[in-house]
Amino acid sequence: MYSMDGAELSHRLGAIEAKLELILNHLGLAGLHDAVPPAPADHGGLVTDPDVLRLVAEGRKIEAIKLYRQRTGCDLRQAKAVIDELAPWR
Repeated sequence: MYSMDGAELSHRLGAIEAKLELILNHLGLAGLHDAVPPAPADHGGLVTDPDVLRLVAEGRKIEAIKLYRQRTGCDLRQAKAVIDELAPWR
């Protein structure tokens, strides 16, 4: 199994963060990764879906809930809770 030392891990993480910043800038969502709280661990990581995050960032919670439900198959109550966690300020 391949393992990395701390310096290599830090370098790779920095490269990933730089790529994420480029993608967010291209989508017109610069700084979004700083504004969105960490995703709840019990939702399979799908709350990091860029389409859902974009809708949340644009304040389009109802559309974000609908999309999240389509992509996860969860019920309305669960989807609303997830989106509310992502955008409690809206």
